[in-house]
Amino acid sequence: MSGRMYSVPIQIAAFGTAAGDVLELVPATNILAILHGFEFGQQDSETQELFGWVLKRQATGGSGGTTVTPAPEDPGDVAASFTAESANTTDASGTTTILKPLTWNTLGQAIFWPPPSGRSKLIGGGDSLVIAIVTTPVLNADIQGFALVEEIG
Repeated sequence: MSGRMYSVPIQIAAFGTAAGDVLELVPATNILAILHGFEFGQQDSETQELFGWVLKRQATGGSGGTTVTPAPEDPGDVAASFTAESANTTDASGTTTILKPLTWNTLGQAIFWPPPSGRSKLIGGGDSLVIAIVTTPVLNADIQGFALVEEIG
């Protein structure tokens, strides 16, 4: 059974010099959300830096970020039921389950497109799914990219 597909833009101006949430996804109650993948990068600096980042399930969502409007891949689809925020100033907290710890070299892109069996799933009414940089950056760079999310229900 396939659901509705949404592209979630990631556009963060001056990410700053503190670790933090790049994107947080919160599914609507009783709706299944599947993260198919994402990619992001920066184009402001020619300085190489290695960032640790994680994909995690978080009990309490972050706040203070920018609400992002998911765009339906099919123009006939309805608006997404899940909510998305980028660049939360207060990171997600509470019980944390690290799903995927990875590294990003800032001279390239952070690219994550797992096979179907490795895609992260969430049922609304519970945790949020967060992409977070866990290494304190030296760069103060703009970050651009997107995530592809499927919604079923």
